[in-house]
Amino acid sequence: MARAGPGPGPPPPAGALAWLPPQDLRRLKFQLSYLPAPDRIPAGLLAQAADGPALLRLLQAHLGERAPTVLQRALEAAPCLHVPGPYPDPSNLLPPGNKRKRLDQCDEDEPKRYDMSKCREAFLMGVKKGRSGATEDIEKLRKHLAAFRFSVQECIDPDGKVILQDLREFRDKINGSPYEMSCCLVILMSHGVNGFIKGKDEKVVDLEEIFKLFNNANCPNLREKPKIFIIQACRGDRTDGGVEAFDNVPEEMDDTSNVKRLPTTSDFFIVYSTQKGHVSVRNPLMGSRMIEAMDDVFSRYGKKWQLTDLFTKVNDELVHRDFYGFQGIVKVTLEMQSTLTRAVYLGSEEDL
Repeated sequence: MARAGPGPGPPPPAGALAWLPPQDLRRLKFQLSYLPAPDRIPAGLLAQAADGPALLRLLQAHLGERAPTVLQRALEAAPCLHVPGPYPDPSNLLPPGNKRKRLDQCDEDEPKRYDMSKCREAFLMGVKKGRSGATEDIEKLRKHLAAFRFSVQECIDPDGKVILQDLREFRDKINGSPYEMSCCLVILMSHGVNGFIKGKDEKVVDLEEIFKLFNNANCPNLREKPKIFIIQACRGDRTDGGVEAFDNVPEEMDDTSNVKRLPTTSDFFIVYSTQKGHVSVRNPLMGSRMIEAMDDVFSRYGKKWQLTDLFTKVNDELVHRDFYGFQGIVKVTLEMQSTLTRAVYLGSEEDL
C-alpha cells in the first residue's frame, strides 16, 4: 500500500542537494535503491543522476509529491554523511534536526539489516581429488570472496579429520579476535554420504557437528551475527527427469543423503545444492552447477541484493535448466534453510 505523502510544494532551486560530496551522493543513492515499494528508485535510473540536483530532479519525476518524504527517509538512513548539523537543504524539502540512523536500522515496517561493516570471515573447503571441475569452483568462489571483502581461510583437499580440526581453528580464531565480527561464511564442497561430508581420504565428517561449532554456545563472538553455510554435495541418489539434453558433457554426482536439518539456533543460513534425497550435479569442465549459477548471479546482483534474494535467483536459474547425467536428464533445485532474523547485504553503500 502506498504511503500518504505531503501535498506538492514549491519547485526547488537548481542548487538543491548540490552540497552533497560524491561519496555521500553514492550513499544516498544506495539508500534510495533499497527503499520498499513504491518508493524504491531503480538502480539504473539512479546511476544516471551524476550530481545532487540531477538526483533531486529524478526523485520529483519518479515520485511526484512523495519526493520530500522519501528523500528525508533516505537521508536519515544513510550512515556517516559528511553534513554537520541539520540538513542544509535550501529547497525546504526536509525539516531540520533529523538524526541519522545506521545502515542496519530501518523503519518499523521494513526488514532490519545485519551490520555488515565489521570483519567478515570465510572458510573455503574444496576436495579436488576425484571431483573434476572442482578447481573451477574454487577459483570462482575466491573471486567473489575477495570482492565482498572476506578474510579467507582455505582448506583444499583435506583428509576427513583435518576438516573438523581446521574448522575448530577457524571458530577459535573468530572467538579470540579483538575485532567485532559481521558474519562468517563456511563453504564445503566434496563427496559425501548419509549426512556426512568426505575428505579426500574418504573419511567422513558429520555436518551436524560442523554446524554446532558455530552455534551461540560455542561461538559467542557470532551471537546475533549471520552464519552462512553453502554445502555443494548430493543428498541422495534420486533424480528429476527432464525433456531433452543440451549439454553433451555428462554430469558427475556427489552424495550426502539424509542430511540433518538446520540446528535450532538463531542467525543461521544454510544452502544445499540440491533437495534432500536428490543428487547434486557437477560438470567436469564447468564445475558444480550451483557454483556456476552463483557466479553468474553474484556477479550481476551480489552488491545490490540481499542474500536470500540472491539464492532465490540462483535457484530460478537452476530450475529452468536441464542437465545431462549418466542416468539421463537431471533437474536441479537447491534448498535454503534459515533462522536469520535480519536481511544480509554483502554489498555496501559505496557499491551503487
